[in-house]
Amino acid sequence: MKTLGLINFEGEVLKLKKITPNKLLIIDQHENVVSELTLEEFCEWIEGKSSITDSDNIDWFYTYQPETAKVSLFKIFTYLMR
Repeated sequence: MKTLGLINFEGEVLKLKKITPNKLLIIDQHENVVSELTLEEFCEWIEGKSSITDSDNIDWFYTYQPETAKVSLFKIFTYLMR
């Protein structure tokens, strides 16, 4: 399945890849898998309850990112429902 860009600053910083309905991978800008999450854990990240650390050791909190850099919740929902 294709990936969905989650945070984009003139290029995708973090991407989502659905493996199964409850197994999601987060891939960073260097194409490294930096996190394997359940759907519940992913939702907690979207809500700002956790961070994801990329391969450059940068912690990403989804809620801290500017709206212009984040994919819409509608696009996330649509991607997860496919």
